[in-house]
Amino acid sequence: PSNLVANALAVESANREYQERALGRQGLKRMYIGTLTLSLFLAVFGAVLLAVILGDQIARPLLMLAEGVSQVAAGDLTPKLVMQGNDELVGLTRSFASMTQQLADARQAVQHSMEQVDAARANLQTILDNLTAGVIVLDDHGVIQSANPGATRVLRVPMAACRGQALSAVAGL
Repeated sequence: PSNLVANALAVESANREYQERALGRQGLKRMYIGTLTLSLFLAVFGAVLLAVILGDQIARPLLMLAEGVSQVAAGDLTPKLVMQGNDELVGLTRSFASMTQQLADARQAVQHSMEQVDAARANLQTILDNLTAGVIVLDDHGVIQSANPGATRVLRVPMAACRGQALSAVAGL
């Protein structure tokens, strides 16, 4: 019967259409999975790249500061690099560089003062060595710190050998 043939052809047509759509659904499913997987990998890669870039921007001033601290601890007060920017870490590195410069200036001032003291001490020792009068330098406890050749000549006691002894312990005085 033609009615049965028409129904069979409709069922066959529907079955073929269902099969085509089922195959299309599998392909579409694979395409969505591939797209989502690629998007996931790109997002993870972007996040890692962003973390590395931001981590470097945050860690660089801290690493410079740590290196500078270890150099200062070792006694190296050479000028430190100053980063450009306006954030707190850059300000901290700038302050650290300023502090090390002040320390270097202070060390230089102390060294200059010590050189002046040594020059004054040498000048004073030259004056004392050339005096004909005897001069003995004592500390707060009466211990002989130095004596000039005039003191040895006047007292007739080898005062250079008595350095570090109390004045009261020197025989003949």
